[in-house]
Amino acid sequence: MSEIILYLHIVGAITLFSGLIAAAVAMLRMERAEDETRRELASMARAMASMATGGGGLALMFGLYLVLSGDEHNFGEAWIDNSLILLLVMVAVIPMVIVPRLRAIADGGGTMGDPTLWITTTAMLGAAFGIEYLMVAKPLAHGPDDGVLLLFLLLGAAAGWMRTREA
Repeated sequence: MSEIILYLHIVGAITLFSGLIAAAVAMLRMERAEDETRRELASMARAMASMATGGGGLALMFGLYLVLSGDEHNFGEAWIDNSLILLLVMVAVIPMVIVPRLRAIADGGGTMGDPTLWITTTAMLGAAFGIEYLMVAKPLAHGPDDGVLLLFLLLGAAAGWMRTREA
């Protein structure tokens, strides 16, 4: 049974990651698109961001189940604690910040130059990279790997900020 739960946890993580990548790619394409195409791409990006939120929810739910029911990994391990906190933030921020801004663009009211949209999207993508790294590396004790998530989050936010400077 735990193999199935682990599989579903990984599917959720992949869905989170791929949804954010697809949303970012659609956002890049939106910058060069004209009115109707831009709105269609914004609608697709919004759907992909919503898919990322659902994937994050799956990863969170099944990951919590694995930690609470298993004896292999437990709370108190840095990679679990840090990833859990950041995943909770991501599952809240994506639908509260990214999705409404993409909806506004799809409806014809928002702008692609919105720094909050770019910085948040790329920061969440950076955070997903960091969580994926910790899932693979699984550092067991607090130490140098504690800063990995912060590093990936800041690198992602910096990429979004630089993107808004180019516009």
